[in-house]
Amino acid sequence: DRIEYIDGLTTAYSGLGMVAIGAGKIEEAAAHFRESARLRKRLVERQPDRLEPRRALAVSYGHLADVLAFRVGENLGDADGAIAVLTEAAELGEWARRHDAKDRRAVYDLANVRVRLGALFTEYDPPRVAEALQELRQADAYVEELLAQDPGVGTYQYLQVAVLRRLGDALALNGELDEAIRCQARAAEASGALLDGPIGPGARAVRAQARSRLGRLLVRRGLQAEALTHLRAVSAEIRAQQVGAPLLDAAIHETLVDGFLEAVQAADAGEREALTEEARFHCDAAATLWRESSLAAPLEPKRAAALDALARKRP
Repeated sequence: DRIEYIDGLTTAYSGLGMVAIGAGKIEEAAAHFRESARLRKRLVERQPDRLEPRRALAVSYGHLADVLAFRVGENLGDADGAIAVLTEAAELGEWARRHDAKDRRAVYDLANVRVRLGALFTEYDPPRVAEALQELRQADAYVEELLAQDPGVGTYQYLQVAVLRRLGDALALNGELDEAIRCQARAAEASGALLDGPIGPGARAVRAQARSRLGRLLVRRGLQAEALTHLRAVSAEIRAQQVGAPLLDAAIHETLVDGFLEAVQAADAGEREALTEEARFHCDAAATLWRESSLAAPLEPKRAAALDALARKRP
């Protein structure tokens, strides 16, 4: 019952969760993170006025939410569960913020939680797009606050491009195309400035996501030439080498399929064949990644749905 022993045990369970993710055992990872969170909640109850136990609990909730629904291709598809624990993490972050208004870690943690909540609402529950926008705009405000104090911190800059990319998705879902275009363009440009250094791989993936989405939005706005510049740039990049995790690449391929197919409708006769071939290539590439990826059992229906959608889209 000693606090230091319980604390050590929470760390051990968290470590086991990380190892389970590496071994592809997502159900086991969720069980370990859930136990870590349960024990850390005990520590918060025993030390209600201390900040660190609350922050540690919020971290456990974040790890649990990742494997419940947020990690691309490595989750259990439990969006409701992820939203529930992230909501609790947000409450812990708000407590820390009230405890010390100058605590930058609390602001950073809150921005991370809010962007994940917004992304989950956008992806898994589109009718809640208004809540998604509220969460994402709050995350954006938190990141702006951090950058106003430390504009050169790379982790803050990377978080901002991630927020902008997700905000662009939610705005597009809400029919606010011009704002969505601005957000994706900002995300693409800002992530391009972060390609060198330790956050380079993540920034590269965000840039490819943002540019592919930007290209599709520009097609919808009738800006065909500008749209194809972005779509073809991402196509060339992802043809040359893997951009991110396999199912993240699959999602980029899928966006390119939609972008090129929509561009075909406005293209002249001489360009249609080339655009159709681009769409066909990315359709096949996405299908291959879905078929070859190792998924947790709860994601098998998502694999089947993705392959079915791609088969119907393939030109």
